[in-house]
Amino acid sequence: MSVIRLQLTLVFMGDSGVGKTSLRLRLEGQPWDDIVKFIAGEMTQRGKKLTIYSSSIMRDYYINAVRYEILWTIYDLAGQDYAREVIESLLGQGRVAVAVFDVTRRITFENLRDWWIPKYWEKIEEKRRSSKLYKSFHGRKAPLVLVGNKIDLRREDDPDHVKTEEISMLAEQLSEKLGLEVPYIEISAKESDFTYVEKILELAANAYVKWLALIGEKEY
Repeated sequence: MSVIRLQLTLVFMGDSGVGKTSLRLRLEGQPWDDIVKFIAGEMTQRGKKLTIYSSSIMRDYYINAVRYEILWTIYDLAGQDYAREVIESLLGQGRVAVAVFDVTRRITFENLRDWWIPKYWEKIEEKRRSSKLYKSFHGRKAPLVLVGNKIDLRREDDPDHVKTEEISMLAEQLSEKLGLEVPYIEISAKESDFTYVEKILELAANAYVKWLALIGEKEY
C-alpha cells in the first residue's frame, strides 16, 4: 500500500493557563507527575519570559482507506498579552490549529472566539498572498480543532463554566465560516487516557485531509 507522507505545522493556541503545554507533553508521552513538575518550574521562572515551545511527533493514520504518515511540528504558543506580536507571526505558520480553552474559565472561551481564531485566519491569509497557489486558497480559512480542557473541574451549576452545548454551537458557527466541519473535543489533560488525548492529532489530521479535498489540492 502506498503512503502519503506529509510534514505539517500544528499550532496550539489559546490563553495562558488553559493547558496547551500539558496537552502537548501528554502527546509526547510524558507522565502527569513529570508534567506537573515541569509546569511548576516554568511558573516560578517565567516572569516576563516568552514561553514558546516546539516539538516533533510522527504519527500514522488511515483516512478514507489511504495511509498517511505525518510528521507534526507542534508550536505551543505563549498566551501572555505581552507576547502577542510574536504570537501573531507564528500563527501564520500553521497548517492546522488546535484552539484550546479552559472550560472552567469562560473568558478563555470568549477570547478564543473573539481574538485567537479570527487572528489565526487573518495571519494565514496574509501568508498565502505570496503563495503560487494563492488563487486556490484565497478566502479559504484554515482548518482547526476546538479543544475544551479541564473537564474534570467543570461544574454544571457554575455560570463561569462553559457547557457542552455552547462549545457545540461555536463549532457549528466556525464550521459555517470554514465551509467544513470544525471538530471539537472535551478533555482533561490530567485524567484522560493517552488514547483519548491522541484524538486531538487524529482530528487535526482528518480536518487537514478534508480541507485539501475541499479546495481541490493534493498538498499545501
